[in-house]
Amino acid sequence: PLPSPMDEVTQHGHASIKAGSKSFALASRVFPPALRDDASMLYAWCRYCDDVIDGQIMGHGQTQDYKIGQGERLEVLRAQTRVALAGQPGDNPVFTGLARVVNTHAIDHRHPFELLKGFEMDAQERVYQTRGDIMDYSYHVAGVAGVMMANIMGVRDAATLDRARDLGLAFTLTNIARHVVDDERAVRLFVPLDLLRWARATIDVHNLGLARQW
Repeated sequence: PLPSPMDEVTQHGHASIKAGSKSFALASRVFPPALRDDASMLYAWCRYCDDVIDGQIMGHGQTQDYKIGQGERLEVLRAQTRVALAGQPGDNPVFTGLARVVNTHAIDHRHPFELLKGFEMDAQERVYQTRGDIMDYSYHVAGVAGVMMANIMGVRDAATLDRARDLGLAFTLTNIARHVVDDERAVRLFVPLDLLRWARATIDVHNLGLARQW
């Protein structure tokens, strides 16, 4: 039999994952169609929220003044997410898809808000003093996404969910290591200060707004 046609929400999810991450899009192909649809819709919501906070489109083309209004944009995302999870997603396919996935797989409502908490750390320009601080950040921006993806795959046992979380942590730590120079140009610092002190690194603490913390 021919597969049933995808609705607009599902199509939007597939378009988002294809445009936003070739690696995620490729990995999702190992899923059966229904799980691939749901993974794509969850990715679309995560990607959309990240772009709104960082002033980007599909993770690219950051606007120069992206920091202006971050807190306000975050509160809008929280409100839209709250309404969607309450059963009124509106006509935005991003939030309709999120609500559909969360309801289908009984994902704990706290998890999407944990991810938004990570974006709050970005908006507040949190200073990461220790490796524990950056692990906390990594959980919120990626580890919890790993947990939700595992839920989509039917995982519920704590040990396996912990490993899914760890994959998200590793993903973020790898990105931090890859983008140290790019982040410095964007006036951001994710390498913990205790590690920089240990390495006797020289950074422009005044340019980064770290004079008091350094």
